[in-house]
Amino acid sequence: MHLSKSKTVAAALFAMGILIGCGTAQDNSSSPQVDAVPIAQTNALASKQARDTALTRAKQQGGADLKVSMHKATDMARFLRVRASSSASLGKGAAKTAAAQASESATFFRDFGPAMGVSDPASMRLESTQTDELGHTHLTYRQYHAGIPVFGAMLKTHFDKNGRLHEVAGTAIPDISVNTTPTLSRDQAGAVARAAVVADRGDSDVIQPRGGTLYVFREGLARGVPGENHLAWEVEVSDGGYVRELVYVDAHRGKVIDRINMVQDAMFRRAYDGHNLPFVPNNYPNG
Repeated sequence: MHLSKSKTVAAALFAMGILIGCGTAQDNSSSPQVDAVPIAQTNALASKQARDTALTRAKQQGGADLKVSMHKATDMARFLRVRASSSASLGKGAAKTAAAQASESATFFRDFGPAMGVSDPASMRLESTQTDELGHTHLTYRQYHAGIPVFGAMLKTHFDKNGRLHEVAGTAIPDISVNTTPTLSRDQAGAVARAAVVADRGDSDVIQPRGGTLYVFREGLARGVPGENHLAWEVEVSDGGYVRELVYVDAHRGKVIDRINMVQDAMFRRAYDGHNLPFVPNNYPNG
């Protein structure tokens, strides 16, 4: 009798467990689901939609005279250009003063900027203005994100001698959503950068990190391939002579993203026919 009661209790508990489990599964299935699409992917989709809309408007304005070239790394336009011989323009009219040209450039970034990866016209800051011997004026703009310069991101607006905006060219980085408050300090990034350099070149007390500048850094940009945006420290590591590298360290993860060797390696060679002689013939290089 005792065994029978035990079996009955066990069966009841087992049944309750099944019911509770089923009830829990049912509750979970009815709970709200977290969106699985990453924020970066959503931003990229929005940028491409804005790009296509802006390109359509630009083609309507420039017509058959408009030429577009796309950037492989960003999938955005790297230049918009109307033929010099045409009357088409990327602006609203003739801009013959510096103020008018800056205004026309700002209008372009507002109306057509998304075609080139510019989501916020205010992110483009005027760096310089030059007028060449033909009377053409070239304005250089640099891209910033939340006050941080974007590495390698620069656009130029080109005006002919009549003040017509006929070309905009360069690189802008879309889909920037990085946290601009670094986790790593400048000194910590310097230590990471130095460790990467001495691992390849050998340790030396004279190889030291120098300074550090924060950038928004698009990985793969220099190689022309798509990549991730990072907040990165640019650190120069040098021995004051033959070692000088710019090292880019992710300011949150502490990982080296890229390195640029600022000292070009080269071999000095002279070729001559010495007729198997151990010295340079007197009539070199004529014989």
